[in-house]
Amino acid sequence: MNLRFFIDRPVFSGVISVVIVLLGMISMFSLPVEQYPDIAPPTINVFATYPGANAETVQKAVITPLEEAINGVEDMTYMTSTASNTGDASINIYFKQGTNADMAAVNVQNRVNGALSQLPAEATKTGVTTEKQQNAELMTFALYSPDDRFDQTFLKLFPNFLTEYNKFFRPEDQVILDEAGNLPPELRIFALIRLGVTENERIAKFLNLSINTIYVYKARVKGKTIVPKEEFEEYIMQIKKGI
Repeated sequence: MNLRFFIDRPVFSGVISVVIVLLGMISMFSLPVEQYPDIAPPTINVFATYPGANAETVQKAVITPLEEAINGVEDMTYMTSTASNTGDASINIYFKQGTNADMAAVNVQNRVNGALSQLPAEATKTGVTTEKQQNAELMTFALYSPDDRFDQTFLKLFPNFLTEYNKFFRPEDQVILDEAGNLPPELRIFALIRLGVTENERIAKFLNLSINTIYVYKARVKGKTIVPKEEFEEYIMQIKKGI
């Protein structure tokens, strides 16, 4: 069948064209549409710190045992990992599109828990965190204060924040502000969390830090707290505004 066949049969060609248009219109209204569709696969990040270790040691002592434990978790497609000379280990686990991210995080956490006994004591002491990672941002609004007024503005909204925050730590680990009243980086992270900015990617952009740096600060803080580290951010969210 060639082009001549349709030229010699104009009525047949017209009917075929109408049918194609009708099928296209029907398909257009039946296709699923979402305002904010998932355009990236669910991703879970596992982060750990091995103080004093170089990248090679972190790879062998931390990442390899974790990868062996995580490998084969339900609906996983692949994973990537990085190790740094500052002792940081980061593993990203990618799942099939449509996988429930909360269930994926639970499954990964169970695998990680099973591998903790194989990790160095220094790494488990600082904590191994498992978190969902948002990779499907459509738009990001970046806010910054050119004259460093964020700290003062936040403390006006939450005048008791520092006092309440320090209750979660032993006296030797409590935070003391400098003479200018500026918040240290780790406290700014949890200040943003209290304001509802909970995604590590957004916190990193707001503070102009890398995501790995955010993980490091959070892991160090949670490793020192006297409350359950898994619930630490929930305790932060309970700090009330000033009246």
